Amino acid sequence: MMLQWRVHDVMTRDVVTLPENASSADVAAVLTGRGVSGVPIVDRYDTVVGVVTWTDILQGIDFGARERGQRQNRHLTWRRAEHTAVEV
Repeated sequence: MMLQWRVHDVMTRDVVTLPENASSADVAAVLTGRGVSGVPIVDRYDTVVGVVTWTDILQGIDFGARERGQRQNRHLTWRRAEHTAVEV
């Protein structure tokens, strides 16, 4: 038997967003400080344009290290958000 739940039962309601020009350090601070797994990224109109997760940060560090021979990547490229309708 499968458990039945709705998004509103498990979602974070006090959401923190960051602007597109935020640094990877800004994202990491929100992820660790708030104990969340992802941070919505918004444009200048507060429209969500993507989400950054720990996986994105780690991939950004790895990519930056390989591309520049460094261990740190200061800025990440945000993944564009794909909007999907969900029944709530």
